[in-house]
Amino acid sequence: GWFCEVLSEGNMSEGDEFVLVERPQPKWTLQELALAIYGGEGDSSAYIRCKPSWGRSMEELEELIALPYLADCGWKQKLETIKRHNIERLQPIPYFTKYLPSHNEGTVASVLGVYGRGKDDDEYMHRVQVENATFQPLQGIKGHSFWHMYGEGALEMKTIERSQRAVLLQTVQNYRKIMQANFECFPETEMDVVLDPCFGEQLIIDCPDDICLGDVWAVTGSTARFRVTSPRKPCNEIDNRNGAMYGPRGLRLFTLPRGLAGIFCLVEAEGKVEKGSKFELVERPYPQWSMVELSKAIYGGEGDPKAIMRGVGSWGRPVKELHKLIQNPYLAEYEWKDELRKIAKKLEKKGGRSRKNSVSLMSLRGLELRNAWIPFIIAFFVAMFSCLMIMVHDQQNGY
Repeated sequence: GWFCEVLSEGNMSEGDEFVLVERPQPKWTLQELALAIYGGEGDSSAYIRCKPSWGRSMEELEELIALPYLADCGWKQKLETIKRHNIERLQPIPYFTKYLPSHNEGTVASVLGVYGRGKDDDEYMHRVQVENATFQPLQGIKGHSFWHMYGEGALEMKTIERSQRAVLLQTVQNYRKIMQANFECFPETEMDVVLDPCFGEQLIIDCPDDICLGDVWAVTGSTARFRVTSPRKPCNEIDNRNGAMYGPRGLRLFTLPRGLAGIFCLVEAEGKVEKGSKFELVERPYPQWSMVELSKAIYGGEGDPKAIMRGVGSWGRPVKELHKLIQNPYLAEYEWKDELRKIAKKLEKKGGRSRKNSVSLMSLRGLELRNAWIPFIIAFFVAMFSCLMIMVHDQQNGY
């Protein structure tokens, strides 16, 4: 179908004829327009995701943007975004981390992009890049509302659970690892993800070092401070957003056990963050629990190889470590401590059944040992009885 603007009011009824009275743009038929913007000419993966792209000349792109009759929503606005991105792609990213000092000198990360909530309801996890933003406890980005503030089930969460998900950040290092997996519809360059983030994050940072549970990152020149609470446990929205299939070959189950879907943080102190801001590591209480290690321990299928295909938790390490993680003061409750408690309960029940079975087996073995003597006892009494009968018989016959 196609949309029209009503130029003048009038009645219309079935059987009326339409007469063409003006055709200012014969070149741009609706089929040609749809093919040029949504036909995947500039990016074949965009066609699969129903996203716009451009593979023709910049002159034609500017010609379309200048057309007075082209609709803004879904068309002209998309073309303007494509034009801006095409220009930005030609420019280097100026904010990459230049060096990595040792932990004693302060590990540094650079902010490559800051993103607010977009208004395109037709696009999964739509984000818009902003020059800077103020981050607040619980809310996250001031003036923007994300799932932890409005999502189904989120309002039933405790305040601390929502606070632990106030900010979702992603690293360019994670993006590089995913790119190496060659997902069909996933972006191929770092600039592509900086311009159009794929995980619904609010921050993309360049952090050559590991990020660990409980890390505190201070923003240089700002009062903002962030505490790392967990990796992100991705849902199917990740597959939807990136045109990936569901299941074992999808993006969700690829990123979950590897800790690549993003990192949740609690905002410890309000402050401003902008492109080019530097993050400095000021506290690292649990260096043994990197985001990768934490994801691997809980969602890596170590306790049950089948669990990794279902995206559920399991535990294959010492139970003592499991209980230590449950008691960890910084690990997020939602999807992490909750999952660990379920695992601990299952292991406890399994252990109870094992002990019960062990006791039953020992009782059975004891019974078997006791019963093993019965034939000998019977044989003994039969023999004694036989001897007694012989003795009685001999006495009666005078022997």
